[in-house]
Amino acid sequence: MGPTTTLRREHDELCRVINAADRKTELFTKTRQIDGDWVRSFVDFSRRYTEDFHQAKEERLLLRRLRERAPAETLGVIGVMLAEHRGGRVRMDRLLDHLPAAEEGDETAVLSATEQLSAYVRLLEEHIAQEHNVLFPLAERVLAEDDVRWLERASAEVELEEFGAEERARLDALAVYLADDGDGDDR
Repeated sequence: MGPTTTLRREHDELCRVINAADRKTELFTKTRQIDGDWVRSFVDFSRRYTEDFHQAKEERLLLRRLRERAPAETLGVIGVMLAEHRGGRVRMDRLLDHLPAAEEGDETAVLSATEQLSAYVRLLEEHIAQEHNVLFPLAERVLAEDDVRWLERASAEVELEEFGAEERARLDALAVYLADDGDGDDR
């Protein structure tokens, strides 16, 4: 198993959810209405799975180890990755800012919330592509077998200590709900 195997699998789950979010942005734009429950569930997933679970492993484990092993080679790419993580958090905050008025039927707020959701989707798509094309090949080239074992152990500890089986199962179920567009119609 390589140093990025787990993160790549997590990206697969994230992509299913962001693909559904992309479909939702089209629906919200077309109907000028927003599904607040779906959006709140999406934000919950984004905060807990994307930020607290996935990005935490990238930031605290992979990026830290890369910085230790190849500081000159990784400085620029790590800065970009961290800035994009912060940018995603800002988009989620802005989406939530517009949500109450959007749920009340304010078309401007619906469009603003939808714009934030769409921007978040594009950011994640580009970010994941950059990780797969730049960061992960760098990690696979730079990190030694001892680093890979450490990453696997530390990643499992993060999952167990900070999430546990119950929260992980909740997030998996939430991903299924979101990927089904929250309507039970799996696409």
